[in-house]
Amino acid sequence: MIVVHEGTLLEYLAVLQTWCDKIGDEVSPNFLKYISTGLSSLKGQVRTSFCGLLVRVFENKRIHQLPSLSETLLKFVEKLTGQLSQVILQ
Repeated sequence: MIVVHEGTLLEYLAVLQTWCDKIGDEVSPNFLKYISTGLSSLKGQVRTSFCGLLVRVFENKRIHQLPSLSETLLKFVEKLTGQLSQVILQ
């Protein structure tokens, strides 16, 4: 397990969002696995930033890959609804 500062994670996610503009019609299966793994352990502002990344990854031309994460996303949303007091609104 790698431990990093929250600010480093936020910067990393911002870079990934920029990178998403450059990818084509398909998202790498490895990146989908990374997203699935990341969703299970996020908190606070990092979770909010990760949600922004999901929006960028699954824009119109890549939306067809979203069902591969449906179970993970459902668990993520259920977890969020149980922690509404921790969600940061921007």
